[in-house]
Amino acid sequence: MEQNKYQIGMDGGGTGTQVCVRCPYCGKEELFALGPLNINGQTEEKVKQTLQQLQTELQKRNFSEKDCTGIAIGAAGVSNPDTKKFLISQIEEMGFSCPVFLYGDHETALAAELEACHGVILISGTGSICYGIDRKGNQVRAGGWGHLIDDQGSGYAIAADMLLAVVRAWDGRGEQTVLTNLVFEQLGVSNLTELIHKIYAPGRSKKEIASLAPLIGKAGDLGDAAALHIQERAAEELYQLVRAVHKKMPAERELVLAGSVLKRNQKIQISLIEKLKKEQFQWNIRTAQHSAAMGALRLLDRTGK
Repeated sequence: MEQNKYQIGMDGGGTGTQVCVRCPYCGKEELFALGPLNINGQTEEKVKQTLQQLQTELQKRNFSEKDCTGIAIGAAGVSNPDTKKFLISQIEEMGFSCPVFLYGDHETALAAELEACHGVILISGTGSICYGIDRKGNQVRAGGWGHLIDDQGSGYAIAADMLLAVVRAWDGRGEQTVLTNLVFEQLGVSNLTELIHKIYAPGRSKKEIASLAPLIGKAGDLGDAAALHIQERAAEELYQLVRAVHKKMPAERELVLAGSVLKRNQKIQISLIEKLKKEQFQWNIRTAQHSAAMGALRLLDRTGK
């Protein structure tokens, strides 16, 4: 029956996944959380477990797989053909026969905040990327090329700079910094040897390294010179990402700031906005407020037309 039909939007992250289930007939939307779905940062087994959780949550709500008319997933790494194949095959094995659409998490994040689905979004969380799409559908991105060679201005990059400052201070190559005590305390170590052992432990993920980033705000509030320098560098790197996208689509004025670094670190956000305000053009700047899972559904609506 038509009243049983529903659609699924998902925002797959490295630590958790937001899901929005929408029933067009009854006009209801339900939001709930699952485990990780970022195939770049998780094992296939963990991704399978998350999809099994999805099936369990749908069953709790009396949703049948055969009644689903479309699934939209936003996640990092979906441009990889193997990732697409794996996710789609898992969904099909669960009993879904509806169309499945995969988008980059930056695409769904932008769509969630901008109803017209065009503008620019700057994301700085574990990684960093700036993405824009204009009124004609042309897409531009800068950054987001991974923590080994890029992700400047991200939580990972900030944490790496912090650890470098700690090492340099310990050696006497750099100035003393309160970051040393803050990092040691969070990681439960008492000297550099223990720190290095902890950081280079097998299986240490970039997410775990990036979890140190919030300490930069505490150190900055204390006036720590190293921390203030790292924050300013992050703001400059993020500014350069926006500039790179703007050069290729100068007509766009809407800019959304998203990700934990930009939403939680006021010094970085304020410094970035000040840099943007010095430009000749005027940005309409807002901070992200909505779940990217809802953005996935918005893209599903557009793709299905």
